[in-house]
Amino acid sequence: MLNSTTFSHEIVVAALPKEVLALLTPEGERRWVPGWEPVYGGHSASGPDYERDSALPSPTAPDIEEGLVFTTHHGGETTLWYVGTVDQSARRYEYHRFTPGSRVAVVRVGCEPEEDGLTRVLVTYEVTALSPHGEAVIEAMKAGFVEEIEGWVPAMEGVLR
Repeated sequence: MLNSTTFSHEIVVAALPKEVLALLTPEGERRWVPGWEPVYGGHSASGPDYERDSALPSPTAPDIEEGLVFTTHHGGETTLWYVGTVDQSARRYEYHRFTPGSRVAVVRVGCEPEEDGLTRVLVTYEVTALSPHGEAVIEAMKAGFVEEIEGWVPAMEGVLR
């Protein structure tokens, strides 16, 4: 049986919901997540020798929209991302991610206004392992998820100052 686990944690960021939500897009994360380099339009995150398919769109940074696909390369893994839901009025996004040979996940982020210009952010990962390696990643997430998400607060606030 595949190991599926859900992780959720809330943080409070000293910024308005619109500002925080903008940081939770593929391009927004580039501003505060070290090594976060989303790749669009046929360019591969796996290396410089990749030849771009000329039939694919150019690798410009698009606005976030449902159906947007991009890749990231981090920690020796390439992950394919698909933007499933963009709901600006509800201030939430849903991403589907696939790391071949390891795991699949649905990632949900949502922002709610709080008093004094603060924003409450709910982050949820539903992760399913596809291999023993994926199982090990999930076990590591169990140990460090809350601490990792808490680390978002100073990183986000640092770029919003």
